[in-house]
Amino acid sequence: MMHFHKSESDVKNWCERHGFELGDVQPISKIWEFSKEWYGSHLNHDWKKWSIEEAIRIFKKHGLDGPIWSLETDEGRF
Repeated sequence: MMHFHKSESDVKNWCERHGFELGDVQPISKIWEFSKEWYGSHLNHDWKKWSIEEAIRIFKKHGLDGPIWSLETDEGRF
């Protein structure tokens, strides 16, 4: 689940109010750069799902390394 908020304190308040555990909080600029690479080729005719290994590399490249971004294996497709 992804939510957009003005500040990290707004995220924390929202989580408390709705009974959710605080997840990974990232600035929109970082997620925008990641999303350009992650979704940038989806309209290509030869597009295929990222492999787990490719997904791990892209997450690391964009500094997405918290528990929510960790994958159990590096085999198969994401």
